[in-house]
Amino acid sequence: MNKEIRWATFEIGEIFSFTRGNAGQANSRMKTGPVAFVSAKDSNNGVAFETTSLKNEQIFSDCITVNNNGSVGYSYYHPYEFVGSSDVTILEPKYNLNKLQKLFLTTILNELRNKYSYGYKISNYRLKKQKILLPIDKDGLPHWQFMEDYIKQERQKLVDKVTEYYKNKVTNLPIQADYREYREFWLDDIVEVKSGVRLTKANQEIGKRPFIGASDSNNGITNFVNNTNSSSDRNILGVNYNGSVVENFYHPYKAIFSDDVKRLEFKDVRLRNKYGYLFLKQSILMQKEKYTYGYKFNADRMRRQKIVLPINSTGEIDYLFMMNTMRQSEKNLMLNIIDYYEAK
Repeated sequence: MNKEIRWATFEIGEIFSFTRGNAGQANSRMKTGPVAFVSAKDSNNGVAFETTSLKNEQIFSDCITVNNNGSVGYSYYHPYEFVGSSDVTILEPKYNLNKLQKLFLTTILNELRNKYSYGYKISNYRLKKQKILLPIDKDGLPHWQFMEDYIKQERQKLVDKVTEYYKNKVTNLPIQADYREYREFWLDDIVEVKSGVRLTKANQEIGKRPFIGASDSNNGITNFVNNTNSSSDRNILGVNYNGSVVENFYHPYKAIFSDDVKRLEFKDVRLRNKYGYLFLKQSILMQKEKYTYGYKFNADRMRRQKIVLPINSTGEIDYLFMMNTMRQSEKNLMLNIIDYYEAK
């Protein structure tokens, strides 16, 4: 990489054209569909959920958003189709740029987070006049080739690091599990069902502790809070009984749980680990079609829900088979990741 590259300031309005998002009804609109709903979030690339565009809503793709409100200054590149809320501004380059160049610009724009806050919001006027530092070529114009090469270089470093990480891990995983018989078990016979605690949005204090809500994405994490309560737990399976019913996630870290999420803990201590809970996760997800928003997966129904698990020669749950099955799945996933990155 050329270390003698020169840099110069540009107004954002010189590089991009601006459009304010016009998608509304975030709370009441359909939460499934072909386009992303982008709001002023600080996670998940700004995507709140997937939806279907409504009449007169503008659909964008292959461009950048900047949060004007909420998590002010966060910027994201979106290669997919999306609609934006009124709290985000869509930036479309005035130049014919590729994905890598847009990713470079997104990184530069994210520096705005340090300047703006809830008390100093970004209007479109401020955004257009905001100056950013960009590499320039011999003619004093943005050096697009440098930006592309830089992202390629950084991406290759990451590819090498990820590949090496998974190569080291995959050698420590066991061989493939063999066939076993299965039978049904009441959940109440194998797990303890523990409740979450209600914590409204208004009472959530921003912090670093994961707050688990009835979500179907982001491993169930809907916020990071400073609050704590009696639902504080770790090494547990969180199962949604409301909202995105039956969706469930394993939480190896300390977190607190909303009252829309039940915590399932194995009674058999031999199963209280990542692989045991991931196997249970898949067994519970097989019941998803049975439950809908009108038929909640409450604690009583959970306890009386039957799931299918492998058994050994004595008819007991074969926890070793469960461990090895999930380890093999993890190994297969790692091998796919290695193949993917080595082919790039």
